[in-house]
This record gives sequence, C-alpha cells and structure tokens, in this order.
Amino acid sequence: MKKIILYAVMLFGILNIYSSAESQTYKLEILEVKETQEVEDGIIRNLEVIVEDIENPILVDAYYKTPKNAFEEYLVTEGEEIIVTAEIKDEKLEIQELFREVYLKGKVINTKELPVSEYEEGLYKNEELEILVLSGPIKGEKIYVGNNIDLNLPYDFFFDKGEKAVIYAEYDLIKGQYQAFYIQDRLREDGALMMTAVFLILLIVIGGIKGFKSIITLALTILIVMKGILPAILAGYNPIWVSIISSIIIIIMTLAILDWFNVKTISAMIGTSLGVALAGLISVIVGNYMHLTGLGLNEATMLVGHTFDFKALLFASIIISALGAVMDVSMSIASSMDEVKRANPSISIKDLIKSGMNVGRDIMGTMSNTLILVYTGSSITVMLIFLINEMDYTKIINLDLIGSDIVSALSGSIGLILTIPITAVTAGLLEDHYRNKKKEVK
Repeated sequence: MKKIILYAVMLFGILNIYSSAESQTYKLEILEVKETQEVEDGIIRNLEVIVEDIENPILVDAYYKTPKNAFEEYLVTEGEEIIVTAEIKDEKLEIQELFREVYLKGKVINTKELPVSEYEEGLYKNEELEILVLSGPIKGEKIYVGNNIDLNLPYDFFFDKGEKAVIYAEYDLIKGQYQAFYIQDRLREDGALMMTAVFLILLIVIGGIKGFKSIITLALTILIVMKGILPAILAGYNPIWVSIISSIIIIIMTLAILDWFNVKTISAMIGTSLGVALAGLISVIVGNYMHLTGLGLNEATMLVGHTFDFKALLFASIIISALGAVMDVSMSIASSMDEVKRANPSISIKDLIKSGMNVGRDIMGTMSNTLILVYTGSSITVMLIFLINEMDYTKIINLDLIGSDIVSALSGSIGLILTIPITAVTAGLLEDHYRNKKKEVK
C-alpha cells in the first residue's frame, strides 16, 4: 500500500511538471552531473535533478547547453541548488536560462566623472570606472563599470585611481558571457591579510617556539570551527553539545601542543573544561528562566526560515565566546603555581593552592572586565540608539537583545571566576598526588 501511495505521489508530480510545455522558473537540486555531449555549436551537459518548488518534488533528467569556451569555474556541480528557466522537451527538462553570481577583485586604473542626476529625494553622483580584473577567469582583462552614488547615503563609495574594489557580475552560462558588472564593495582583504601577517610575525618574534606552537593551535582551532562546529550544526546536531565537545577538543589540543601533558597543562585542561561547562550550564538555566529566544541579534533573524534551534545557538555562542578567556585564566594560574613550585620545591600543598588563588584574584578583576567590555564594545551602536531615542529603562532592560547580552557577559564571567578555585585546587591535588608517587618510588 505504501508503494502505491509513493508511486501515486511521484506520478502526480511528473504530471504537474509535464502539464505545461512552456518555459517556467524552477528551483533544482543537482543530484548528479552526468556525461557531456559535444555538438557543433557547444557542449550539452546532462544532469539528474530534483525539482523542488512544486507541490510534490520529483526526480527528473535535465540538461543545458553551453558554448565550448564557457568558463569551467561556473559549471553546475553536484549538491548545489540553482534557480533556472526551463521547459520540457522530449521528456527532459531543458534549461534555457542559468545565471551564476560571481564576485571578482579589481583595481581602478581610471575614473571618469559623469553628470549628476536628480531624483525625488536627492542626487546621484555618477562615475565610470575602468577596472583591471585581478581574479577569476578574466584576470588581467579591463572592464568598465558604472558607479552610481546616492549622495544621501553614508555607505556609498567614491573610488580614486589605484583603489581596489569587489565587483559583482552575472555570468550567463547558456550564452557563455558576462551580462553585467556592478560595484559591490571596497576590497578590504589586503588590509586583513596585512594585519594577519603582522600578528603571526609578532607571535614568532616575541613567542619563539611557543609562538610557533600558538600559530599551529590557532590554525587547528579555525579548522575545527569551519570543518567541525559549523557543519555539525548545519547537519542538525544540538548546538550546545557540539560546542561543549568541540571546546573540550580545542582545550586539550591547544594546551597539549603548547606544553604537552604534565601537572600544569592537565590542571589547566580540567579547570578550563569545568569553567566553560559551568558557564554554559548557567547560561542555559538563566536563559530559559528569562525566556530568551536566541533571536535578539540581527544576525540570528537572518536565519529565520531555517530549521535551527535559535535558543541553543545562543547558548552555544556563549560557550565558545567564554572559552578563550577561561582558558587564559586557567593556564595563567596553573603556570604561576608551577613556577612557585619550581622556586620553592618544599612548599606545602596548602600554600601552593593559596598562591594560585592569590594569582587568580589578581587576574579575576581584569579578565571579568574583558568579557564585559567585549560585549559592551559590540553593542555601542545599539546603546547610542537607545540614548538618542530616550527609550525607557524598563523597555530596554527587558529587550531580548539586551537580555541575551547580559546573560552572555555574566555567564562567561561567572564561569571565569569559578575557574580560579577549580584550577588552583586541581593543580594542588595533582601536585600532591605526584609527590606521593615520587615518595612511593623512592
């Protein structure tokens, strides 16, 4: 019976798509890129696709024809979703229009000012830019791009000769040519790369071998975030558990690479892991009590429509945000206790723990401020909006956005504070265990 229903649904979908022979717009998911056929005026590229934007999505064969000189970088690949104009021909979906969104880098080599144009609300300044393309299949070629600047808007940009830009282009894959070029933004990548280079050089010059190890841990952390945390969340795994497990992996990996496994690093691992876990637990408990939605930030609202647990995403972001500061505090305490022990090998465990607590108290004030100031700094524009509009305190303090920031800042700070006694006691107990083992050996 189930098979009969399934076949009926598929048949209905096929009849639905084949009922009209005229061109329509479809959303397709590419399941397989099949063989190609070379013909006199181009190359026919065969696909197996799912037609998604009809009542009952169906599996069909499709094809599109490109010129022989079409850029391979823009060809359709398996797994992607595309919007096309197509029609049914010989029981196949013939794709007739397929545009690719392309971003190119370019350098302005000449500018030409055009007459100012007026419209109801103000003026447009117009200029034509001659640009040398610096990336993509047309690298080295010159293109001409119109730049229309609304003089009422602060974020439109004037370009001078020698400046670099990001160019948005539409590439018609069926015709094998660019349809239009537009100025998308200024090219800021060079500045980011320069800052990164300075950062890495300073790490090595000042940190020596430890600085080099820090670069390795930084690269691995970025890899875990990009290839582990984000794909796992996209795949539907619980963001909180993903962030906790990933944080523990990052903690162990970072500290082990920096100092391998010893009393100092194991103490820092345990202190950081428990501190971050407590920060996450506190954020979950308080966040649920305050009925936070996770949609307080504009970035989160952009994901509405996707099947994410936004509240869990908020808590996951809190855990990851607190990780760096908590690890810093835990390692500082464990490292200082290790130095005290080296300077005074006969120090009692009680005094060793006390020295760790004293160091922790000194760190506590500045590091708590660090977390608070990070969240405050990211919210300055929002706070200015509140002041300009003279918003009521009761309204402000009860906004989801403000509640999320308060929980983020304070749960991280509380986790950081609790890390101090956890690390100090753990380091003391591990040192005591290590001493007792040495006595047994003797």
